[in-house]
Amino acid sequence: MYLDFAKAFDKVSHKLLLTKLHKFGIRGDLLSWFENYLSGRYQRVTVLGETSGTLPVLSGVPQGSILGPLLFLVYVNDLAHSISGESTVAMFADDTKCYRPVKDLPDCESAHC
Repeated sequence: MYLDFAKAFDKVSHKLLLTKLHKFGIRGDLLSWFENYLSGRYQRVTVLGETSGTLPVLSGVPQGSILGPLLFLVYVNDLAHSISGESTVAMFADDTKCYRPVKDLPDCESAHC
């Protein structure tokens, strides 16, 4: 099964990401720095010379940055642990492949072949 999370980098919950960073041992001033890095961001769009109003960015990691992909990986790194049984998960950025061997008819039936 192939998973591709649409707009995955935009959907990262800041609160959950900060909780995960805390679980990794990031605390104090460094955790506050990450919180400041993620919060207080705004965005607007310009199309054909017309610019939209400014809106706050309430989720996501900054794209085009060095930290963005790293923070996304921290956010999704425990996804593989939620898969049970004989399945294996292979991940690269926001692309995920979940697979398992199908050795006999019961395997096939449980996998809905």
